[in-house]
Formats: sequence, C-alpha cells, structure tokens
Amino acid sequence: MPTSQTWSYMLSHIVASVLDRVLHESNMT
Repeated sequence: MPTSQTWSYMLSHIVASVLDRVLHESNMT
C-alpha cells in the first residue's frame, strides 16, 4: 500500500500535468 506521502506526490504531479495541458489548450484557441 502506498503511503499518504506517495499519494499526495502522485496527485500533485497529475494535477500539475492536467493543468498544464488545459492551459496550453486554452491558449491555442
């Protein structure tokens, strides 16, 4: 079982990747 630190690290990385993609897509339009 991953620890809470691992989950928070994974979630922050995923959120940052999604936000970066969304920002780039919004800038493209």
